[in-house]
Amino acid sequence: MLALPGSGTHGAVMLSAHLYWDINRCLDCLTALEVSGRVLRVSGGYKAVT
Repeated sequence: MLALPGSGTHGAVMLSAHLYWDINRCLDCLTALEVSGRVLRVSGGYKAVT
């Protein structure tokens, strides 16, 4: 999932659709990545920490 966003901000719905994942699975994954400091939740969605 981290390789998908690259640079830029992406919404959970877009990521879910792109990965063919249920939105709840996507949000669970994004939450775990946010807690671990690998993504940031920003205005408009999420972005990978570089």
